[in-house]
Amino acid sequence: MARKKNHSNPNSTQDSRRWPRLFANPEACLSLVENPTFRLLCQDLEDLRLALVFDVVHNTMTIEQTNFFRGQIAVLERFVTLPDELAEWKRR
Repeated sequence: MARKKNHSNPNSTQDSRRWPRLFANPEACLSLVENPTFRLLCQDLEDLRLALVFDVVHNTMTIEQTNFFRGQIAVLERFVTLPDELAEWKRR
């Protein structure tokens, strides 16, 4: 019989499933997302995301490659929404 994993973190002061370590220090996280360099990084990542979307539509030869690119796109989408997620998390 398989054991159930305990996913709870007793050291977590707040509940964030996507960013538990980052949101454990809200001041540092806010400092990160408010830094002008973070916005530049997000712009670069958005350019990369758009290039990957183009590749998925026009340049992938196998379903494995398509799925790999889709996974990368999903990660990029999650990262660039970090400021919005932080604002929403702080409201709760």
